[in-house]
Amino acid sequence: MIEDIKVAVKTCLHSTRFHATYIYGETSSGKTYQVEQALQEEGIKGHFITTHITPLALYCFLYEHKDGVVVLDDLDNLNDSLLSILKGALWVVNGERQISWLTSSNSLSERQIPMTFEYTGKIIITCNNMTTHGKIAPLLARMFVVNQVATKSEFSQICKSIFEEYSLTNFEEFDEKYINLYTEGLHLRNVLKYCEYIKNGSVRQAELIFSTNDIFKYFEVSQVSSVSQLRRGFEQRFALGRSSFFRYWKKYKDLKDNGW
Repeated sequence: MIEDIKVAVKTCLHSTRFHATYIYGETSSGKTYQVEQALQEEGIKGHFITTHITPLALYCFLYEHKDGVVVLDDLDNLNDSLLSILKGALWVVNGERQISWLTSSNSLSERQIPMTFEYTGKIIITCNNMTTHGKIAPLLARMFVVNQVATKSEFSQICKSIFEEYSLTNFEEFDEKYINLYTEGLHLRNVLKYCEYIKNGSVRQAELIFSTNDIFKYFEVSQVSSVSQLRRGFEQRFALGRSSFFRYWKKYKDLKDNGW
């Protein structure tokens, strides 16, 4: 459920035992948006990292925001060094969470950053990379964990709240036209762009944001009664073979099983 993210984030912010929240799942499922909403409702500023980061850069960033809330958004380059830094931020030893940088660095001395410091803040991590998800497993016991899979209904609910923020009245039309599993580019950042364009009266530019996945639409609207008939129609229409059919069909079925 989409509310699970807000509940986990808010619980973490007020917890004296747990200091991180980890949210993983499909891209475009509203992870970051819900984190932002939870922080806003709590009146807390989040310090976001939304790009590739080196271990030294993460160490410095955590020091600069050592008593704040750091959000590692779409963490996708987790290695052993980054993992060690995160462990230091979460593991309580002798009543403190100590993070250390054990090799000399001109960068640290130039910025007057110590080689060891106590971290008292909170960390929120979002991830849609299953390789990263596997690497972060040793930390999961120290975190609130949410597996975010937004159904069509839940995604629609989030989009409706965005339209209300923009005071737009055409949500039902948008819902009927775009909120389906064959709309390409359907993620919340693009929904926000759409609303910006509509608010500015730029309808044509708004409509160019989204496109149609013709294969998924074919699956969705087809009236045939068997998979073999569907496959033959697929091969004729798209000039693709059996293996391509089953690859697309599996992804389509996975989406349907998740409420789309």
